[in-house]
Amino acid sequence: MPFPAPPMLRERLDVDSANVSNVLGVHGSNISTIAQISGCQVSMLEADPETKMNSIEIMGPHEANLRAARQLVEAFANGQTPSVVQPPWPPQHMYPA
Repeated sequence: MPFPAPPMLRERLDVDSANVSNVLGVHGSNISTIAQISGCQVSMLEADPETKMNSIEIMGPHEANLRAARQLVEAFANGQTPSVVQPPWPPQHMYPA
């Protein structure tokens, strides 16, 4: 009998539209890296034309996953290449093995 998926926590982060390409990366490489390292689903939402901000939604099973994703999004948005991220140890994956 498979385990039910844990309830997902959600958080929205606002990123200046000028920095969205930093978060996405070439062919989505940075956003894929964020998902792989953090264990979160990462979605880019539409920009608000009035505020010139994009929302990024992160969803994960634990606060530690959201924290890792948040750190990565903020680093990429600021033009940094994160070298060390506090990963959620032990790894907290969306679906238990």
